[in-house]
Amino acid sequence: MATRPYYQKNKYNYSSDDCDMEEECDDDDESCPTDPDLLLLRQNAKGEREAIAFYLRAAAKTSGPLCELFLHTAQDEMIHFRNSMTLLAKYDPIQAQAFEGVDIDLPDELRKAPSTKYCPEEKLEIIDLLTKSIADELAAINMYQESYEQASHADVKSLFCNNGNDEKHHVAEFWKALMVFTKENTLKS
Repeated sequence: MATRPYYQKNKYNYSSDDCDMEEECDDDDESCPTDPDLLLLRQNAKGEREAIAFYLRAAAKTSGPLCELFLHTAQDEMIHFRNSMTLLAKYDPIQAQAFEGVDIDLPDELRKAPSTKYCPEEKLEIIDLLTKSIADELAAINMYQESYEQASHADVKSLFCNNGNDEKHHVAEFWKALMVFTKENTLKS
């Protein structure tokens, strides 16, 4: 039986076809959303994050038009990542709360940073560490969601749910820290 995902109303829910809790929602624990699209969104966000780090590293090692190409591509990947995170927040109330908890706002439009070499070599190692942290946390959340869906015992499901939700807060915290170095303009001005 296919059911539409249950998610709490939050500022990222723009759709008018929200799940009616009384009629169409799954009875699973709402603090552990199991929509399979969440797995896909996290996997794609992980890839975007890794691409951003690569293109920033490439930009730092080049100059002129090639540097500009790498920077432009990194900025496009930042938009893709932001769009994935916006949908994650829409369908996962815990992720939305984690973003709000560290004051990340996901505006409709991402204002691109100026095309300058804003990623000096000495910051690339930090960007790589934070990128790996985000990618690993997204992969861990997917692992916990899959484990939650497969578990039979309530206490085991609870463990996987709680661990996965902790990882969502880590994603928000690492992304917030990373914004300082990548100049991702996704905060309220």
